[in-house]
Amino acid sequence: MQRWGIALAFAVAAVSLAAAHGSSAERGISQPATKKSKPLYGIVGEWRRDARLVRVDPRSLRPVRGRKLDLVDGANVWAFSPGRSRLALGTSCQAGVSLGTLQLVDLRVMRPTACFALGPVAAAAWPRPNRLLVATHSPLQIFLIDPSVGRILAQTPIENAGRAEITRMGDGLVLLAERGLGRPKLLVAADAGGVVRAVDIDLGDATDLVVDPG
Repeated sequence: MQRWGIALAFAVAAVSLAAAHGSSAERGISQPATKKSKPLYGIVGEWRRDARLVRVDPRSLRPVRGRKLDLVDGANVWAFSPGRSRLALGTSCQAGVSLGTLQLVDLRVMRPTACFALGPVAAAAWPRPNRLLVATHSPLQIFLIDPSVGRILAQTPIENAGRAEITRMGDGLVLLAERGLGRPKLLVAADAGGVVRAVDIDLGDATDLVVDPG
């Protein structure tokens, strides 16, 4: 089995693992270490075998000594809380905690603090301390969660939608979903207040989504 690793947080001007913001093909972006650099985290190990969330040296990208968190499987969806003291991971929760597909981790002690059974997680954004947005596929839905109390506040199904491209935008998520052959695509925007708006948009053969933060 191949070894693998994903960098999860970078210094100052970097938005860690940026690239595809919320897509399943997120990539790391390295930044020079500075005195003001924030902690860098990574997932190391083998998929579904000995995956671990660890702190990583920003220069060598090697795990450093300290606490780590064993993961049931890998995670390719993530979102930091404001202040980056907590992390939401689209991954199976540990045995003995509860069953679920979204796990909240306290990075200060490297311990899970909550678990949610949402379905396959496709994207996440954590714009406010008490507001976490999560999109799932199969079926396509958007959840609004209050991480401070561990409660799902709203669950919005995106009906009559197929495969979707999903990205973060500002304090929310944007989705571009298929509606069937010959039909306009569905553009969906969800903000930190839980408001979900959708509109049909005819894009022809467009197959990807790019959002201007401005």
